[in-house]
Amino acid sequence: MKITTSKILPSINELSETLKQKFSGRYSYELFDFGNKQSIFVEKSAFVSIQVTREENEIVIERMTKPSVLTTMFFLLDLITTGSGNLLHRLLPFYSEQRKLEQELGTFLKQEYN
Repeated sequence: MKITTSKILPSINELSETLKQKFSGRYSYELFDFGNKQSIFVEKSAFVSIQVTREENEIVIERMTKPSVLTTMFFLLDLITTGSGNLLHRLLPFYSEQRKLEQELGTFLKQEYN
């Protein structure tokens, strides 16, 4: 999900604090730096998380499981057996929970920054 904003976006740290205040105690938040992009992993559980990335005038929200040894093993197994790396993820029972989390945060961020 991409949210194009009409307002100037805050820094990734400020964005993280805004999410923490709005959804206090419901999720954990961790900042990651991927070279020139900074992201926040918003995590509900080990398999239910999303990545929020701030770009110039966009917020990109992706359903993604936080990188770990276990999730990497699942991804590699799926990649070897299906060639896609996505099938196993879609079959997991956590997929619908990730969609709900993505929609909840996406709705809030649209209202906050448009």
